[in-house]
Amino acid sequence: MRLTPLPLLALAACNDSTLSVQKYAPEVEIFSHGDGATVLEGAVQRFQGSEIDNDDPPSDLIATWSSNARELCPPAPPADDGISTCEVALTPEDTSVSLVVVDSDNQHGDDHVNLIVVATDAPTADLLAPVAEGVYYSDRLIVFEAQVGDAEDAPEALTLAWSSSLAGPLDVVTAVDSSGHATTAGNLSEGEHYVTLTVTDSGGKSATDSVVIEVGPPNTPPECAIVEPADGTMGQAGASVTFKGRVSDADITADQLAVEWASDRDGVLSASSPDSSGNVVFSTSALTSGTHTISMNVADELGETCSQLIQYTVSTPPTIVVNTPMDGDVVEEGATVVFDADVYDAEDNPDDLTVAWVSTLDGTISLDGADPSGNILFGLDTLSVGEHTILVTVTDTTGLYTREMFDLTVNGVPTAPGISLTPDPAWTDDVLTVSIDTASTDPNGDPVTYSYAWYVNGTLSAASTASTLPASATTRGETWEVVVTPNDGMSDGPSSNANVTIENTAPALTSVAITPNPAYYGDTLTCAWTGWSDADGDADASTLVWTINGLAVSTASTLSSGFVSGDTVVCTVTPDDGTDTGTALSDSITIGNSPPEITGLTLTPAAPGTDDTLVTTATTTDADGDTVRLSYEWEINGALVAASSSKLAGTAWFDRGDTVTVTATPYDGADYGTPMSASVTIENTAPTAATIAITPDPPDSNDDLICEITADATDTDGDTLSYTIEWDVDGIAYTAATTTYETGDTVPGSATTRGEIWTCTVTANDGTDDGPSASDSVTIGTGTCDSPGFSGTTGTSWTHLAVAPNYLFSLMTFKPDDFDYVYNAYGTNLSYYDPTYDTWASVSSSTPCNSVWNSMAPYDGDLWMIRCGNVYQYDVSADSWSTHGTYAGGDDYNQTVADCDGHIYGHSNNGSIVEYDVSAGTVTQYSDGHGSLSETRLVYDPTEEAVYFGAFSAGNLYRFDASAKTFSTMTSHPEGFLNDIVCGDWSGHLYAAGGSSGTSIYQYDMAANSWATITAFPVDHGNNGSCTVGTEGTLYMADYDTSKFYKLTVY
Repeated sequence: MRLTPLPLLALAACNDSTLSVQKYAPEVEIFSHGDGATVLEGAVQRFQGSEIDNDDPPSDLIATWSSNARELCPPAPPADDGISTCEVALTPEDTSVSLVVVDSDNQHGDDHVNLIVVATDAPTADLLAPVAEGVYYSDRLIVFEAQVGDAEDAPEALTLAWSSSLAGPLDVVTAVDSSGHATTAGNLSEGEHYVTLTVTDSGGKSATDSVVIEVGPPNTPPECAIVEPADGTMGQAGASVTFKGRVSDADITADQLAVEWASDRDGVLSASSPDSSGNVVFSTSALTSGTHTISMNVADELGETCSQLIQYTVSTPPTIVVNTPMDGDVVEEGATVVFDADVYDAEDNPDDLTVAWVSTLDGTISLDGADPSGNILFGLDTLSVGEHTILVTVTDTTGLYTREMFDLTVNGVPTAPGISLTPDPAWTDDVLTVSIDTASTDPNGDPVTYSYAWYVNGTLSAASTASTLPASATTRGETWEVVVTPNDGMSDGPSSNANVTIENTAPALTSVAITPNPAYYGDTLTCAWTGWSDADGDADASTLVWTINGLAVSTASTLSSGFVSGDTVVCTVTPDDGTDTGTALSDSITIGNSPPEITGLTLTPAAPGTDDTLVTTATTTDADGDTVRLSYEWEINGALVAASSSKLAGTAWFDRGDTVTVTATPYDGADYGTPMSASVTIENTAPTAATIAITPDPPDSNDDLICEITADATDTDGDTLSYTIEWDVDGIAYTAATTTYETGDTVPGSATTRGEIWTCTVTANDGTDDGPSASDSVTIGTGTCDSPGFSGTTGTSWTHLAVAPNYLFSLMTFKPDDFDYVYNAYGTNLSYYDPTYDTWASVSSSTPCNSVWNSMAPYDGDLWMIRCGNVYQYDVSADSWSTHGTYAGGDDYNQTVADCDGHIYGHSNNGSIVEYDVSAGTVTQYSDGHGSLSETRLVYDPTEEAVYFGAFSAGNLYRFDASAKTFSTMTSHPEGFLNDIVCGDWSGHLYAAGGSSGTSIYQYDMAANSWATITAFPVDHGNNGSCTVGTEGTLYMADYDTSKFYKLTVY
């Protein structure tokens, strides 16, 4: 509860001593809802608060309820008990509710609570009934059905309202169960209604669903009529009867009506469904005997009905059983046929039944009725010949009848046939055949068949029952008789017979053959026959005869001599069974030439390559001694090629992987012998060696080595070649090569050291085989970074060069081939001289060590300087300086020199050689034992692998062995004074000016450890200049004066 602060009661001292009383503001508290309470959006909340005012009764107070967004209830006095009430539904915007109370003195009191208004979902509404396709009537209740729900409210708490576009709100009470299922019912007037369901939850949110329905006029009953059978119709018991009706309804389609058929005797017969046209059909064969009242009852969907009735009688017809004749009986023409039958009727006496017998050939044959017992018996012998169908009909007094039908044949027999036997005379190997010379005839026109009985010497034989007797059944001397009987399918006719006696049969052969065939001189010929047969089973007594060129020579089974190549030899055999001779058979051969043979065949070489020539070697023989010639056919991969000699050149015909086959055929002038073949597979031909060279040659120790393929290997097979490149250094394999053109063709310069021998080996591979390898070797240290090889001879005159932009204290200490310019540093300025155009230019970057002696050494395209306690690098291409390390001992204005292997040398003021390893990035100092030196001049020479050094104004010269890291003292300068102008030619010579002034110039021979003068300088050189030697053969020298810059040729 928040209270408006109450003023202190003040006592005022007045002249008249009166007191002034302070008024109190109302005390207000909202007690129905706590601060932070949660309420549902739209749910009616009952807010209550208490008001206490010590000065005014409740009726004099005015209470106002409001939210942070709106007024909730209009201002009103609280109840007599001081309670103020406000009932209102909140929205999500109403986050705070306050109660303000004002008393009669306009004093205010208030309280408020903060609320959480939870947004609610609208309810759901699903209208289930009525449906648009339904049929509805203005005089019948219509069911209204829905499924409703709400996320917050129980279904029973929802409010449902139904309305119609014609009737407006419907006065119906809807019941809703706990599952949300809602039902009610009501009437609607005739017409089209737009029915709407509205569902409202406790928060005032609602949902709707709607449907359009058509309400018709009051329901009318259906109409109906039985169409078939007609009223009073009678039918046979067990027979199917079809009932047909027609139905209709003014309100719904006919197929929506329900139809039921019933009998007053048998009950409900069927429930049928009409078609859309109103036709309804029902069939049954189950009606019991008697008279039925059949009803068709029709009902619509509301139970309105229509009924129609007819009478239908079910009766039983009489029965008849024919005892004789049986169906299919056959009787002879003129025979008496006995007709016997029994009749019966459930309603009539047997003798009241009418009976009629009718033949399809003779018409009505009897109308005799039955005796009282129901039997009918009569006989006939006058039936016509032929096939009769007899129909007997028995009819009762009501006209119901029964029929029986059967077939009866009156048959006439066929006549005897005229027959003969062939052949006649007959032999044992003959098949006896009966000929029907005169066919039997049948009076009925029926087809006639014949049966055959064969008798041998009067005895019935089982050898045949057909019109032929097999030859295997007969024997010479037997008499055979055949009896032929006709039959028309029902009866036999009279038989006929014929006979013959079996004669002797001559023997026979099927073939005669001479073997071997073909036959040659020296063979033994054999005559044999096959297929001897004698129908009488006699033994083979055949004879033979040999003929040579038509002359009989022998009757033996073999013939070994008497014939030569080209003779015709015949063997004739005559079959004989001892009684008769058969037909003689012969075989004839001509003695042939013996073909030549190949006894061996080879191809060489056995493992050929693509460009080899295959050579065939064969050995032959001929039984007749004939000269053997050979012909050749060549196949490549099974395909014949146009080559016929004993040789085949690979350059023209085959490639690697081909299978080459040669087939040789021998010929002796008369016959070809059996061919013989030999095959080889063409193997891969390895590639040749490539031509290679290592560049550069000779290399410096900092040069990348590239193994270049200057001429590719070749491959006879035309294969794509790949190369394997291998490196070794001093015989030890090197495996860290990189790639420039071919994989592994490059050794970085950082990996090489002067004096090493590097060998590159390149091997070509065609995908199958390696070819021979090619190798090249170089020795590190013979390139331009090493000694230019100057002899020490110099020119005889100096050439004056362009004036420099700065003092020439510090020309670079050597100019190798990879430098186009001569650089000079002075203070922070760096300039360069172009020997081609005799011009000077300056760079943009400032030299980091601001000194007069900033000499620089070239290495790997850049300039290096050891000065001012640091190691500096000048990137020529980028025109920028960088610092790489520091050294101890102080600065002595020294020169800087470099070797080929990335070692930069300088000198410190404390007497030590400073060495910086570019690759390792490390600084190492070696004490020279000579103490502090000033303006130390240094010269590096690769032939010595040493650094020569001395100090300004001192004549001593020292040597530092770069490999052994040792020091030695050399011959001093002749004038006892080492000028600042000192440089080397990398060929074993050091150049130095003499004394502190003058024009004398000296050359020091490192190998001889001696000094000598060369061509004098054209002007006084002073003692503060510098010099350098270029590998092109130039000694550049200058006094510090910018105009005293000269060059001298070095050889």
